[in-house]
Amino acid sequence: MPKSWKSVVRSISTGEKLRKSSEGVEETVFAWFQEQRDLCLLMSRHVGETVSFKLERKFNEDPQARLKQAVSEFIEDPVLTVILTVPDAASNLNVKAHLARKCIEISMNVRAPEDRKSTKARVNWLLRMIKSDDPRIIVRARWSTRTPPTQALLRDLREDPACIQCDNQSASPTAFDVFFAEDIGARFSGSRTFVEDIERLVPEFYDLVGQNLRAWQAPPPKPIASRAEAPDTFGEAAEDADGLGRVEQSVAEPNGAVADER
Repeated sequence: MPKSWKSVVRSISTGEKLRKSSEGVEETVFAWFQEQRDLCLLMSRHVGETVSFKLERKFNEDPQARLKQAVSEFIEDPVLTVILTVPDAASNLNVKAHLARKCIEISMNVRAPEDRKSTKARVNWLLRMIKSDDPRIIVRARWSTRTPPTQALLRDLREDPACIQCDNQSASPTAFDVFFAEDIGARFSGSRTFVEDIERLVPEFYDLVGQNLRAWQAPPPKPIASRAEAPDTFGEAAEDADGLGRVEQSVAEPNGAVADER
């Protein structure tokens, strides 16, 4: 990060409102663009596959417009973000550096399994994939209604999978965010130590969580009932086939040839 990084972090920590003209703002955002590329290279080496970051298509050929928008967003909300795409991972890795909190957060999102009905069953499905009980790992449950998300430490969910339940006891979560956030304190303000920590935490999160998560998929349809269980099935199918034959005959040419639908 640039030499001005420390003063930018200090300004945010003291509640100062940044402006586009504030010292170090554009320099910080531009340096973060470089760090995004560095994280992709780091993770590509880590997993042996090409890791990329998400970028709006309109910015591919217009870096100045990208920088301008990123600066505006940073002024409104001083958080540096990047979304990393790892091939065949359950979801993208969302990386955020919160300047006001001096905290780095990495997360992934998975859809809850719809073939399990209760909150406990859906949470247990998630827990079986994550072997680590690292105290930094937090699970946030999202609900289909307007109910706000609820969250709990993963190790607490091991003891009581239902402790994440919302006020509506009959509701079940529709998705889970799995993340951890580490407050790195004074190291956040250091231009070198900030980079060291974020490049340590991203692969660490992937090792603990990312490589183990699997996206839920609906099971394939079950076979239809057997003839003994549904005696009319064959007859209905035959009638449908006979009806289809009559329809096909109706589109034939007068000489018996099938009409060319082209």
